[in-house]
Amino acid sequence: MVEQTSGSTVVRFSDVAYYMHDVPEVGHTIGAGQVREPCTVIEIGNTEMSPKMLCEIIARFGRSDDVWSKEFLRSVVIQSHGRLSSLQPNGKLHPAYRLYPDTSGSFIVATVPTRNPIQYKPLDAVAYGETYPSALTIAVPSRLHFTKTDEQPYAGFRVGIKDIIDLKGLRTGASSRSYTKLYGPREQNAAVVQKLLRLGFVVVGKLKTTQFADSEWATCDWIDYHAPFNPRADGYQGPSGSSAGSAAAIATYDWLDFTIGTDTLGSIRGPATVQGIFGMRSSIGALSFDGIVPYSDKFDTVGGFARDAEAFAKLSNALYGPVAGSGCKKKVTKILYPVDYWPVKHEESQAVFEKFIETRVNLEEVWQKTNPVQTNLCLSEYFEHVFEWVANPDQWTGFMKGFLEDYRTTFGKAAVVNPQLQFKRDYLPTVTKEQQNKGIELLNMFRSWWEKNVIPSADGSGCTDTIMRDKYRESAQNFTGIGFFFYNLSPYAGAPELIVPAGQTSYMSRLSECNEFLPAAIGITGSKGSDVALAELVNQLLGTENSVEAGPVAFKVVTDETE
Repeated sequence: MVEQTSGSTVVRFSDVAYYMHDVPEVGHTIGAGQVREPCTVIEIGNTEMSPKMLCEIIARFGRSDDVWSKEFLRSVVIQSHGRLSSLQPNGKLHPAYRLYPDTSGSFIVATVPTRNPIQYKPLDAVAYGETYPSALTIAVPSRLHFTKTDEQPYAGFRVGIKDIIDLKGLRTGASSRSYTKLYGPREQNAAVVQKLLRLGFVVVGKLKTTQFADSEWATCDWIDYHAPFNPRADGYQGPSGSSAGSAAAIATYDWLDFTIGTDTLGSIRGPATVQGIFGMRSSIGALSFDGIVPYSDKFDTVGGFARDAEAFAKLSNALYGPVAGSGCKKKVTKILYPVDYWPVKHEESQAVFEKFIETRVNLEEVWQKTNPVQTNLCLSEYFEHVFEWVANPDQWTGFMKGFLEDYRTTFGKAAVVNPQLQFKRDYLPTVTKEQQNKGIELLNMFRSWWEKNVIPSADGSGCTDTIMRDKYRESAQNFTGIGFFFYNLSPYAGAPELIVPAGQTSYMSRLSECNEFLPAAIGITGSKGSDVALAELVNQLLGTENSVEAGPVAFKVVTDETE
């Protein structure tokens, strides 16, 4: 069955749908046919092809690619340059993309490249409406199309990006209908996107975020767009935020390799924790924030998500560059265990966490003994206003004020925003410049104290000999940033923090009325600048052994019958 939709061709074989890209492959024209036909092109160079070799190549295609299927053997062309394509009546070869339904509602828009490889456009094709009537359709290219080179070592890796990050040719929506309406398609890629595209990554879509990457609860605070579904357990656990879509997509789809998000005060770490995946907040300044909707340059960072430590280490090297030489060889001699925030309330979760090595440290005791102002106030009291005073003026002057003024000037009325941003619209201007200056003074004091007394900065190679682990909970609404909690530590220190899935715990769901499994995760904080070294360390410890599954259960459940 062939359907024509808005100039695009959707071909369906049984229960699998394919999209035929409208841009033909350069230099590939073979004999003209009468109909659109799936086709496999096999490259042989100057090699003589035997039936056995042909069978081996076809078997390899099936093992290594989720787009290729035996339907593409209807026509087989053997020539010097191999591709998996659809053959048009004019004899041109067009790349074939497999279509998947976005069942978790993680994406805001699906994307495909244009003739310009660094510019994208929205996918103008739909499928699976009879089964998933409200789901977007996502198109993924065949892995057989890509050859890794020194210039593009990540060729063909599929990635989704958070929709506060600019992608050339598309609008950046930031989960706001008003913001989407106001500003047109972006003319430049964000710095992180440009870097990924140069390395060979393929962007398959933009992912949902809380509005302007602020703090929102699903689903009551998500007004303009519905929150993505966390696939774990009964499917109705909150996805956290703000990089909710980025985490939900990786936790749901095994056909997606990586996603990119941002973290200001937990926006990567929270979603990674509750959805049981690898995710890291980077060191402050580790990657340019150009082309991204800002919150505060004192805290904004770019990071990513993956389903195993080996894949995450690859992504970290792509984002932040390899550490000096052949990699960080410095041995970690201390893993600090902050007893201020341990043990956790859930006994089963605590048992999972206790499997990791520990060196107990009481941060409050360290603070009382070493703080530079000789105050008797505890950490949580002394630094409770830092984020509130430092970040909120940045959000107002660096983004919100200009957006609201632009919208009123353009449309003659106020922009409608979600409840949290309605609160922020009134609250942000009340934080004074004097308060911000005081907050910055306190922030600099904390970073200096942390590096001197808790975890020193990484050496020139990006190596660290001390890491710290902790555990996450969630934040409250009408959120101003006031307070000091364990998830403030790495942002205040300007240091990287990697969330590592550690296991899962069972509970009785009141919704599904059966036993379900919730992910358990730990956060590991390294010294500032040790981003890649931290990812490589966890990879050396875990590799693919702690790989998590996509779907309701992060780790396979062993039952009595299979033991």
